Amino acid sequence: MTSTQRLIRLAACLLLAITAICWCSHEPVIASPLQPFPFAPGEKLHYAVYWAGIKAAEATLEIMPMTDLDGKPAWHFVMTAQTTPLVAAIYPVHDRIESWADADMTRALRYTEFKQKRFEVKNLSISFDWESNTAHTAKNEKKRLVKLLPGAFDPLSIFYFFRMQELSENLELSRPVADRKRCMQGVANVRGRETVQSGGRLWDTWLVEPDLRRIEGVFKKNPDARMQIWVSADERRIPVLVKSKVAVGSFTAELVSIESPQPAGQPPSRANK
Repeated sequence: MTSTQRLIRLAACLLLAITAICWCSHEPVIASPLQPFPFAPGEKLHYAVYWAGIKAAEATLEIMPMTDLDGKPAWHFVMTAQTTPLVAAIYPVHDRIESWADADMTRALRYTEFKQKRFEVKNLSISFDWESNTAHTAKNEKKRLVKLLPGAFDPLSIFYFFRMQELSENLELSRPVADRKRCMQGVANVRGRETVQSGGRLWDTWLVEPDLRRIEGVFKKNPDARMQIWVSADERRIPVLVKSKVAVGSFTAELVSIESPQPAGQPPSRANK
């Protein structure tokens, strides 16, 4: 893969890299079934990913209707990312990631990835067996077992679990997350409150910086890698702006619009403010 292709693919998957960071307080936080969630089925977050001032990719985070998984209610989250038409003419990328978590948002249940680029298709699945505290993972034909830490999430559902937590200045956050190879405890720090511009408007936010030292992939290869995430300072705690610096370049992801959940029988509302 050429350097340009690596840049484009990294831009397309930047939002996934965000969700791969582990979050929450040091003590496990268990949401009560009666606790109101800051999100609901029908919500869609739309992002634009830029590299060197060029819009390279678009990504969407969507909450599907509650579903039944193994006889129990579950959350169903979907993320899609694809290169823009201009970039796709050089290097087309289309990814779809799905995640299922228990109804109380205390742990992950299942995770799948479908990644398609010009000459290659990759499939990944993770099935969480909480009776044995083991995750069964498979990438194409390669299978393995991963020992789970209590309350672990996958790289997508951890994004929504994070949104349930209150933030404050100088707070250190941690939570276990499992991927295809391991389950680890990650760390991030809330630096402070800032006003930033994203998607054509000003946002009151919290600045969160993940610790990238134990993150695999392009972050591990660059000792100077850095990621900053600005999260709306309201009860929704939505990432509105992300900046990442790695060896192959700097990237920015901006929240461009939100489709909010609506009562049954009404179409979703869409706003960029």
